[in-house]
Amino acid sequence: MPFQSIVNVDTNLGVPGDIVLDEPHRIQPTTLDANGGSLASAFVKNATTGVASQGGVVGAGSSSFTASIAAGPGSSGTLTVTAVASGTITLGQTISGTGVTAGTTVTGYLTGTGGNGTYLVSVSQTVASEAMTGASGPVFVFAGIAVKSKIFPQFGASATDPLAPSLSLEPNGQAALMTLGSFVANIPNAFNVGDVVGYSVTTGALASAASASALPSGYAAVPNCQIYGSPSPAGFAGNTSASGGLTICRLTAPN
Repeated sequence: MPFQSIVNVDTNLGVPGDIVLDEPHRIQPTTLDANGGSLASAFVKNATTGVASQGGVVGAGSSSFTASIAAGPGSSGTLTVTAVASGTITLGQTISGTGVTAGTTVTGYLTGTGGNGTYLVSVSQTVASEAMTGASGPVFVFAGIAVKSKIFPQFGASATDPLAPSLSLEPNGQAALMTLGSFVANIPNAFNVGDVVGYSVTTGALASAASASALPSGYAAVPNCQIYGSPSPAGFAGNTSASGGLTICRLTAPN
């Protein structure tokens, strides 16, 4: 009888947000904002209020950069940043510059993730490329990845179907956010063990790439997070998943 040559490992890996319990982990209960969120997504939080938002950019609330502003969409403007001299561009910063309408603030991320790229601002206007500053914004810090799939999504999909399975987290509710340890995630792209894990700054959804600079547009790197192992059996061969799927991601402590 020949020796067994193929072994499937972790074929029942779990669902996104499950914790891998064979190592130390650090998890903190955190209040979510009015948008709620989803398990196995990335969150940042306001360092003053402690309230977490799905997606977002980590930054100290001030910046200096070269940019232009175009009118639209709608009553908003589009800020196009071409060079950053200092700081990080984040939501809530008040933008100042020659010809910039007083009280203009950053209201959303388009392709920008804190540096070069495009952002929504609160006032539709047209300003040629010039030196600008962002000030008086909240300080945002990385809050973690939402985990504990067996506990937090139990509020249900609707009042008439309270036990419907869901990965959603309740608006203004509590979430368990992991900053150290390993968790199950669904990575939509082909990946290799050792890839850098990133998140969409608008949705918090995870993806991966060989390096932080290779992440998709609109994605920022999750601090100290990599694809660790046990990818989905389907399409997996030699530490590589050709089609994406469930895998284990590991968050490590900063050096």
